[in-house]
Amino acid sequence: MPARRSTRHAAASPAAALLRAWSPPTPRRRRPRLPTAPSIVPGLPLPAPAGRRGSRSAPPRPAPRGTGRWEHGRFDSPFGSRTFDLYIPSGLRGRGPVPLLVALHGCAQTARDFTAATRWDELADRRGFLLVLPEQTVTRNAQRCWRWFESDHQQRGQGEPAIIAGIVGQVAGHRSPTVDRSRIYAAGLSAGAAMSVTLGSQYPDVFAAVAAHSGPVPGSANGARQALAGMQALTPLPAPDPGWPRWAPLMVVQGSADRTVSPRNADRLAQQWLAHSDSAAALRRRDVDKRVVGSGSARTPRPHHISRWYAGRQRVLEVWEIAGLGHAWSGGANGGSFSDPRGPRATTAMWDFLATHRLPG
Repeated sequence: MPARRSTRHAAASPAAALLRAWSPPTPRRRRPRLPTAPSIVPGLPLPAPAGRRGSRSAPPRPAPRGTGRWEHGRFDSPFGSRTFDLYIPSGLRGRGPVPLLVALHGCAQTARDFTAATRWDELADRRGFLLVLPEQTVTRNAQRCWRWFESDHQQRGQGEPAIIAGIVGQVAGHRSPTVDRSRIYAAGLSAGAAMSVTLGSQYPDVFAAVAAHSGPVPGSANGARQALAGMQALTPLPAPDPGWPRWAPLMVVQGSADRTVSPRNADRLAQQWLAHSDSAAALRRRDVDKRVVGSGSARTPRPHHISRWYAGRQRVLEVWEIAGLGHAWSGGANGGSFSDPRGPRATTAMWDFLATHRLPG
């Protein structure tokens, strides 16, 4: 893996002005209180100690394979601090404004694990976009989960959504090549999926589209213990937020054999998106079944059902339901963290959806 270079910038930089612009006009009067101990979501694994990664009982996970350059950065703000990895594909220098993707790992993962499993870096090389990977720490959550299930991290202008939006502003404000601000996207797995949907619902003026793989509905839980019920689709759907009637376009990928996040969450996410659309009745829906072709070898994609909602010719909502897929990234790297190489490639399918969208103006 290429050497990393530090890209830390102070919050008083021009990027801070971007963060303020993306926050509500009335800021919170006090800094959100951090928990005295990291919360644990029942039923989810804890990250393996770093010393066990190369043990005989657990073979080392694959490493990212992109040919570009990695940089390491940190964002500090009144809402908190997080580090992030930035991947810059080779060949972008001298090009015009390029898209940016925020990729959010799941519980018990690091940014490096998630990159290797999903191969986002390889796709960035081929498609020409910047890749930003914020990282959760065990000091904020013992399982490295993004805290989609805590009320302090579910709204615009506070908590982790504000931190991630701030990371985007920092990268976009200090980068060469230039970031195309009309083509900023987010995608994630599990807890990272829920946080990606939160970004799409709370910052539709920043993110042109988002994608969620095996994720619960944001706002369906309030607290670590209730998170498990939300993941199993046993909690009520939150009422539509009148402050944000429009969500960013959304793609959902969900496995039918997922025992961690119930497959019912795919429909629940679609329902929530449609509830926030002011033109849901005018959307046109099309369903497609993709069947297995061939001998059923390990490389044959699993059968899957695709539902698409169109506004005119534009796909604005898309749901992939993949038969037999558990709680793992479909079509990911062999041996990767929470990865199943047998499914259709979610990484490519997500980018094909995301890249069709851009913010107006």
